Amino acid sequence: MNRVKPGIENIECWSAFLSGKRVGLITNPTGVDSKLQSTIDILQSEVDLVKLYSPEHGVRGDIQAGDQVDNYMDEKSKLPVYSLYGKSKKPSYEALKDIDVLAIDIQDVGSRLYTYLYTMSNCMQACAEYGITFLVFDRPNPIGGTQVEGNLIQGFRTNLIFLVT
Repeated sequence: MNRVKPGIENIECWSAFLSGKRVGLITNPTGVDSKLQSTIDILQSEVDLVKLYSPEHGVRGDIQAGDQVDNYMDEKSKLPVYSLYGKSKKPSYEALKDIDVLAIDIQDVGSRLYTYLYTMSNCMQACAEYGITFLVFDRPNPIGGTQVEGNLIQGFRTNLIFLVT
């Protein structure tokens, strides 16, 4: 039986794609590989990771539910963190300038009723507006993960790439 791997483990697919690019990452503590290594650490060692973007709860998961997140410096990675759960839920041009690709690696809860879906949608819209490629490090659905289901999003004009095998 083949093992399903989260997108971050498919380095052979994304390493050449991100090579030489300035990368931004939307993530939280669920952004890990199967050995629980942080996507932040993986990308920092492989590509030019220059910015982090914080959904609800922050990139390290240390902010209470519902609390607004301000921009801050991540102490571990020494990277600036731009809030996606503060005054605005959609990244501004200022927050996205100086990156070539915006990636996301977050394990969603497997339903369409959680803030991370809206974080991703708002970021996809901003990337489409500013001509920035959006990369999804996809992961199996925690509610089964054996079947692709749900509506397909129509009408986005962006470079959108999903990585999962």
